[in-house]
This record gives sequence, structure tokens and C-alpha cells, in this order.
Amino acid sequence: MRATRTSGFLAAFCAALAGTVGIGSHAVASPSTEFRREVQPILKEYCYDCHGDGASKGKIAFDALPSDAVLLNHDLWLKVLKNVRSGLMPPEKKPRLAAADQQKLERWIKYSAFGIDPANPDPGRVTVRRLNRVEYRNTIRDLIGIDFNAEVEFPPDDTGYGFDTIGDVLTLSPMLLEKYLTAAKSIVAEAVPTVSRAIPENTVPGGRFRRTQSKPGSDDGRPVLLSYYEPGAVSSAVTVDHAGSYRMTLQLGIHGGFEYDPGRCRVVFKVNDREVLKKEFGWHDNKTFHFDFDQQWQAGEQRMSFTLEPLVPLEKKLFPMDMRIVEVDVHGPLEKEQWTRPRNYERFFVSEPPAKAADRRAYARERLGTFASRAFRRPVDARTRDRLTALAESIYTQPGKTVEAGIAHAMVAVLASPRFLFRLEEPAGGSRSAFAANIDDYALASRLSYFLLHRVPKRIGGSGGTEPSTLGGAQGWYGAGPL
Repeated sequence: MRATRTSGFLAAFCAALAGTVGIGSHAVASPSTEFRREVQPILKEYCYDCHGDGASKGKIAFDALPSDAVLLNHDLWLKVLKNVRSGLMPPEKKPRLAAADQQKLERWIKYSAFGIDPANPDPGRVTVRRLNRVEYRNTIRDLIGIDFNAEVEFPPDDTGYGFDTIGDVLTLSPMLLEKYLTAAKSIVAEAVPTVSRAIPENTVPGGRFRRTQSKPGSDDGRPVLLSYYEPGAVSSAVTVDHAGSYRMTLQLGIHGGFEYDPGRCRVVFKVNDREVLKKEFGWHDNKTFHFDFDQQWQAGEQRMSFTLEPLVPLEKKLFPMDMRIVEVDVHGPLEKEQWTRPRNYERFFVSEPPAKAADRRAYARERLGTFASRAFRRPVDARTRDRLTALAESIYTQPGKTVEAGIAHAMVAVLASPRFLFRLEEPAGGSRSAFAANIDDYALASRLSYFLLHRVPKRIGGSGGTEPSTLGGAQGWYGAGPL
């Protein structure tokens, strides 16, 4: 859309005013002629005490407007309109404008000074808006379910007038485009499973290990720090539901500062009172060690204990030396019949892919169509679904690749698409050829949601519809997260 003579804000302001006082047919006349015939008598009666006859309070004199360019100054008449409507002018203790005179003044300002034509509205151009960092982070959280730190991963957004939401200044540099591509890959890799069954995982964070003899106030949910120079012991437990083979990974963190310390210690890690690790450690600075153990367990609680024994006397201590359990990861049962759905599987795939090729293609098309519709904030057309399906199919038909892996690959393309990164808007149905048209329901929902919440609209559409008339259904096109 072309821009109007007034600014975008002024055009919107005037359009709103037009809706409040009613718009009818308005005879076309010279603005200056109409001003002298209709408006100047009103100003002379109510305003010339301060703004005429030699008075120019605020440097405004209504009887000293020599040319049409000065007479039709938009800033001047916008001030007049706001001050008269708010009751600021005429000032207190001065006669107020009669209702008919105020309406006459307002109509001249809107239709003559501002040049509004009710028969040919011109809302101005609409700038394609890129998601800024806050909007991107919130949208990814709603759509994918992970918290992507866009403030760290992306450069600061350009600003205008102190705001980072102005479409005209939200540029897209080659560096930012590259970062979007990298982000799309890392987000999908972290959140989207690529297999339908996987080895169950359970993590015991270091904060769940408690001292065998706890000190008052020492158990606050944070990993316990064990000094190289004091005997210490912590323990915890993990419960497994099935008997079978398990693999444990113990992560130990050592913090020795930047300066060397002669401290040494011996640690022992036991599982169900069976020693699985006995090792000595010296000075290290912020280093993490990983140790793997294979276990055969019966269903039930499995006890873990960790002890530290100093090997250097306290009097030789130069600087603090501490060790902590970062976490213990438990994988299993390793037997394939005990494998389970990966985390977040149902969020993206609902059910396992079918076996037949045609059914797989239909499955991938349906899943990608739903995902892309939510990401693009409007239903996608058949051509887009077909292209995404072909992209997924090119991956999962390779040896050793799964349907889930193919769909995840196509999801990367969705998150790197301009239709996701930019808030694209379309006119309502049947008005594509009009000079000015209302935006459709999907664009309006996006405008409101990003303006009020800086995030993708909540689900508001039907599960199978492709038209705005489906608004109000129980399932929808938009983000999965609750508002």
C-alpha cells in the first residue's frame, strides 16, 4: 500500500476519529475557501482573544495563515483537534464551543486539513515485521517447548525512537540470517526426537545427594561441596521400574581456583554397597570428569554413596580445593523391549509412523502441515505441505533414517523460513485487488498477540479447517503453550 500525506500515526488517529463522529458525504470545496467561510468565524468568536487580533499565544495566530501550505499544517490542526476535544481549549473561564460549532470545526480539520476521503480510505503502507529477539524467544517456547536464549545467541535488534518493534528498522543482515539458520538446527536437534523408541533416561542431579551426617542448613537443593581437606560422604537413591541392564554415568566437578594447591584426595563411589569407582584426584581448575558403569538391577530402589578421604594434611593447604557431584545419569533398561517414547515425542508426532510408504507420506504431510501452520501463524497451502513432505521424504528414505528424522529435517526449514521469521499479513478474502483492505483474522490475531504479549497467538482455529471461519474450535493453528 502507498503511504499517505500524513504520518502512519496521524492517519490511524484520524481514521479512529472518523469512526466516532460519523462519516457522511462531504461536499468538495477549496480548503482555504471553506476555512474562511466556515471555520474562521468560529475561531474569531472563541480563540482570537489569545490567537488573533495581534495576540499569538504559543506562537499561534489564526488570522496570520498566509498560504494554503501554512493553513493546512497538519501538526497545528492535530493540536487544535486534541485540545478542543479534551476541553483544554478554550481555556477555563472562557466560553466553550457550542456543539454544532465544535462538530463543524472537527469535520473541516479531518476532511479538509487532513484530506481524509471516506469514499477512498488510505491506511498507508504496511511494513513486513521481523520477529525481534523477545518475540523469537517467546515464539520458540510456545511452538517447540524449549527456552532458547535469543538475547545471547542473536545480536541486539535495531531500534527507532527507543523501540525495538518498529518494522522499518528491524533489518536482516547476512550475519543474522546465518544465525537464524544455526538456531533452527540447534532448536530442532534439542527438542524434536528422531526415533519412536529410545532407552529410558533418568537424571539424579547433584542437589539430591545429601550428606550422610548433614550439617544444619546444609541441604538446600544445591550440590554439596566436599573439601579436599575434610572427610565427607553423600548419598542418594534412584528407583527403577524394571529389572534389566543399566548404564550409569557419574559426573564429578573439581574447582581448584587459578592457583596450584598441593591437596589430594581419594574418592569411592558405591552402588548398592558395591564399589564401582576408587580413584585419587589432585589439583584441577573447573574440570568435569565422566565415569561410566554397567549395572544389572532388579526393579526397585538403588542406593548410591560417595565418600571423600583427604590425602594431604590440612596444614599444607594453600587455596580451597572442592569436589562436587554434578549429576548421575541412568540409562536403561538397555533391552530393546523395555525402550520407551523419547521425551516430547507426543508433542510432535502423536503416534508412531505407519509402515507403508504411501501412509508414511500422508503421515509426514499431516504432521508438517500442522507444525508449519502454527509456525507461520496461518494455515499453509497444499503446495507448501507438499514441498515440506518431499524434503522429509528425501531424508527418511535413506538407509538407517527414520520418518521422525525426516520430519525434524523439514522442521528446520520451517523455522528458517521468512514466513516464520517475519509477520506476513494477507488481506481478507475477496479484497486482494482493493487499494485498501481489511487484514484477515489470522493477521489480526497475530497483531494483537504480539502487541499485547510479544508471543505467538494461542490456538484459535479448527483442527482441520483452512479458512478463518474455523476460528473458535477446540484445536488450533497456533502455539501450544498456555497464555
